[in-house]
Amino acid sequence: MPAVPYSPVPDVAPQNIPTPKLRVDTPPAAFGANIAQAIEHLGSTEGQVGNELWSRAIAMQQLRNETEATEKSAQYIQASDKLFTDFEGQKRGLNAVAGEEEHRKAQDALRQQMRSTVSNPMAQKMFDSKTFGDFNRALFNGARHAAAENRSAIANSYQSELDAATDTAINAKTPEELRDKLGRIDSTAGDLAGSAGLADDSRAQLAFKYKSRATANYIEGLARRDPVAARKMLDEEIEGGRLHGNDRDRIEAKVHSQLQTTGTAHFVEQNENDFRNPEGWLARRGNVKAQGVDQQFGQNMVAAGTAYEKETGKTVHVESLVRTTEEQARIRAEHEAMPGGIEAHPAAQPGTSRHEFGRAADVDKGFADWLRQGDNAKKYGLEFLPGKTGVADPNHVQLAGDAPLRQLRTYDINERDYVNGALARLDAALPNAPPDMKFNVERGAKNLYDRNVAYDHQQDTANAETIREALQGDDPPRTLPDLLKLGPQYQNAWNSLAGTKLQDALLKQINRDFTTNQGFYHQQLGMSFSENTIPQFVSPENYELIQTTDQLSKAKKDELTKSIFAKRKQAEHDPTVANAWGRIRYTLPDELQKGGPLQNQYKGALQAALATYKAVYEKPAGPKEIDEIGQRLTEEISREYPDKVPVPHTGFSATNIFGFGVGPSGRRFEVAPASADYDRIKKDYTAQFGVSPTDQKVNQVFIAEQFKKLYGNK
Repeated sequence: MPAVPYSPVPDVAPQNIPTPKLRVDTPPAAFGANIAQAIEHLGSTEGQVGNELWSRAIAMQQLRNETEATEKSAQYIQASDKLFTDFEGQKRGLNAVAGEEEHRKAQDALRQQMRSTVSNPMAQKMFDSKTFGDFNRALFNGARHAAAENRSAIANSYQSELDAATDTAINAKTPEELRDKLGRIDSTAGDLAGSAGLADDSRAQLAFKYKSRATANYIEGLARRDPVAARKMLDEEIEGGRLHGNDRDRIEAKVHSQLQTTGTAHFVEQNENDFRNPEGWLARRGNVKAQGVDQQFGQNMVAAGTAYEKETGKTVHVESLVRTTEEQARIRAEHEAMPGGIEAHPAAQPGTSRHEFGRAADVDKGFADWLRQGDNAKKYGLEFLPGKTGVADPNHVQLAGDAPLRQLRTYDINERDYVNGALARLDAALPNAPPDMKFNVERGAKNLYDRNVAYDHQQDTANAETIREALQGDDPPRTLPDLLKLGPQYQNAWNSLAGTKLQDALLKQINRDFTTNQGFYHQQLGMSFSENTIPQFVSPENYELIQTTDQLSKAKKDELTKSIFAKRKQAEHDPTVANAWGRIRYTLPDELQKGGPLQNQYKGALQAALATYKAVYEKPAGPKEIDEIGQRLTEEISREYPDKVPVPHTGFSATNIFGFGVGPSGRRFEVAPASADYDRIKKDYTAQFGVSPTDQKVNQVFIAEQFKKLYGNK
C-alpha cells in the first residue's frame, strides 16, 4: 500500500488574495420604460410614507411621555406635601431647626425615587420640568418653618426665663434674692424685645410688667412669713409706682387677709413671749446680757417699758442688765479710780449688786424720768437707789423690795398692761394699721390672757390637789418637811405653788389640822370636863404637856389651849355634853369609867361628835342619838385599844362612825372626803349655788351626809 507522507506542521502559508466582486448591471429599461419609471416613483412614495409613519410614531410617544410625566409629578406633589405637613406638624421649636436638613433630604429622595419610575429619559425630562418648582417650594417651606420655629424657640426660651424668675420670686427668702431675680427679668426682657424687634418704650413696659408680677409674688410669700414686713413693703412699692394695678389689687387683698389672721397672731404671740420671757424684750433694747434676768423684775420692766413706749413713742434703751461677779468687780475698780471715787460714781461690792441677780438695770434718762413721774415706778414694782447713791446713779432701776423668786403666772400681770403691750407692738410696726386689725389684736390678746389665766389656775389647782391627797391620807404629814420627804412629786407640786395664796392656805392647813395622833388631841380635849360637868382649869402640868408634846403641831397646840378655856365657859350655859356623859357613862366598860387618858379621849370624841350633830341638824342630839353615838364611840375605842377596852355587844359592825375602818390615826369625826366624794360635792354645790365651795364647806357637807346616813333626816 502506498504511504502518504505526514507532517504535523503546516508547510503552506496564508496569502492575501482578495475575493472578486460580482456585479450585474441591469438598467431600469431592462424592465421596460414604464416599469422603470413606476419603480422609481414607488421608491419616492415609500420614503414619504415612512416619514409620515415616523412622525406619527413620534407624536404618539410624546403623548405617552407627557401623560406619564404628569401622572408621576401629581403623585410626587401629593407625597411631597405630606412630607412637609408631617414635618410642620411634628417638628416644633429647635426640633424643626434640627430636622430641616432631614426634611430637605427626604424631599430630594422622594423626587429621585419618583423620577426613577418614569419609563424613558424624555419622560424623566418632562417630570423634572413639572416637579422642579414644587420641589423648590417644599424646600423653601421647610426652611421657612424651621426659621419660624427657631424664632419661636428663642422667644419661648426668653419667656420661660421670665416666667421662672417671676413665679419663683414667691419663694425668695431675702430682698437680695428678689433683686437678683429682678435683674435677670430686666436683662431677659431686653433680649426678648430685641428678638421681636420691639421699640425701647415697649421693652421698658415689658420689663415693668414682669418685675411688677415678681415683686407682688415676693410680697405674697413674705406675707406668709411676716405679714407686717409684707405690708410695709407693699406700701413702699405702691408709693414708688413699681406695681402694676392688677398686681397691686391682687396682692393687697392677700396681705390684708394675712394681717387679719397670721398678723394678728404675730403681735399677740410676740407680746406673750415678751411677758413670759422678758429676756428677749430686754435684749432687743440694748446690746446687753439678758440671760438670767429675774422673771419678776423682767416682767415688771416689760410692762413699764411697753407703757412708756406707747405713751411717748420712744423706745426704751437698756444700757446694762445682768452682770457676773467678775464684771461687777471690774466696774467697781473702774469707778474707784474715777475722780470722786465710789461716792461720786456708785458701784456695789462684788457679790452684793442686784445686777448680779438679774434684778437691776441701767436705762436711758428718758425712761428713768418717766418712771419718776407720779407713781409709775411703784405701779410697776420698780424703784430707784435711795439717798445720795440714787442722786449719783439716777438711771439705776431695780426690783422693789426683796421679792422672792417664783414662777411668773399670767394672773400676776395686769390685764390692761398685757393687752396694751400687744397694741403697742402693732402701732410700732404698722402706724396706719386698719381699725379692724387693731380690734382683732386687742381681742386676741385678751382671749390669750384669759386662757393663760385659766390654765395657770388649773395648774395651781392640780398641784394643790396633789398636796391635799397627801394631807388626807391615813398618816398625813405633820409638818412641811414631812410633806416634802414624801417624794419629788410633792416637792415639785409645792415649789410650783410658791408665792400663791393656795400655798399659804395649805401651809396653814398643815399646821392647824393634821397631827400624828388625833386620839391624843381628843384626850386633852376631854380633860376639860369634870365628873360634875364643870370644866376643869388647865393645870400647869397639863399646859406644859400640850406645849411640849410632839403629838401636836404648834397651831394645834394653840388651838387646843384656847378651845379648852372656851369650852369651859360655854359648858356653863350648854350642859349637853355633861348630860350626855351622865346618860351613858354607866353603860361603858370599866376602863372608860375609872378616869385616865382613855376616858378623856372618849369624852373629847363625844364632845366633837355632839357638836357636829348640832351643826348638821341645828339642834342638840336626843337621847336615842346620844345612845347610838356613845355605842359607836365605844366600839371605835375598843377597836383601837382591844387589850384595854373589850368590844361591847351593841349589834354595830366593827366600823367607825362614817363606815370607814379605824386606822392608826383614829380620825373618826374628822375623816376627810375621798377624792371622788370631794369632786362630787364640789360639782353639786357649784351647780346649786353658782359658786365654787371652799374646802371647809366641802368637808361640812360630807360630814352632814355621813350623819344623815346614820341618823336619817332628823
